[in-house]
Amino acid sequence: MNPPLPLAAVAALAVSACSGPEVEGPDAGAPAPAERGYGLVVLSHDFDETGVQVNGQFVRSRGPSRAEVLHALALPEHAWLASGAPAPGECRPVGAHAATLDRDAAIELLSAGELRIAPPEPLDSTLRLAPREFPYVHFAMAGVVYDADAPQELPYLAGGRYRIEAQGDAVGAFAGEVRAPAAVQLLAVEADATGLNVEWEGAGPAVVTLSRDVGSRTVGVQCTGERRVQISWRALRVLGPGATQLSVARVTNGPLRAPGLDDGDVVFVARDTAEVRLPEAAGAAEAE
Repeated sequence: MNPPLPLAAVAALAVSACSGPEVEGPDAGAPAPAERGYGLVVLSHDFDETGVQVNGQFVRSRGPSRAEVLHALALPEHAWLASGAPAPGECRPVGAHAATLDRDAAIELLSAGELRIAPPEPLDSTLRLAPREFPYVHFAMAGVVYDADAPQELPYLAGGRYRIEAQGDAVGAFAGEVRAPAAVQLLAVEADATGLNVEWEGAGPAVVTLSRDVGSRTVGVQCTGERRVQISWRALRVLGPGATQLSVARVTNGPLRAPGLDDGDVVFVARDTAEVRLPEAAGAAEAE
């Protein structure tokens, strides 16, 4: 099995800025975009790891949508998984376009104080995370995020409930929990005349995502199946030939409710990943 690969990331932000004197136009005097707060905490377990990775962000934004914010944070696959999976047996195209941050836009990454993640009993360790300054990207985007790379303090236990608590800061104190899905192991990826066949071990539905970066955007295909899916070359045309990131994941979701946020999600992803190389058929499949 190839070593696990990180979730596909948006390479850059496309920034739109005005220069020179202001000019009155049809939108002059229009009300400023409304502010909204959203939180997302993602726990993820890679098949060949013993621990659980953590990624968390609490956002107050004006202008960009929730999906655009997550894409700007280089988390497009998190946005796709948090928004729900295709129906079993179905595939859908997915994409991540870099947000355009104009002079009225703002993305503020908020602190919730210390974040504590406790694994299920009988495990008795607790992971404590302090907010980390997010690297400078653009004047309209600043603040803190939370992350940990599969530490020993947070082991994986399939079926167990993980509890997430925050002491509170700009975002108020909150508590939530999410159940860890069963582990998934990628078994085979094979191409034939009709498409790409992906097989994995374990009962229950899983989400297969193939994605790649194209300039400042991420494109992909997402399918749901049990133990295997076949993805037609027609569906894969959006990716074209070449190296592509593949993940097979089981996903569980729970609500995140905190003072200062309009809504939020806690997501647990158990996955296996690989890099595959799509043949020329992916670019010119089933030509009409």
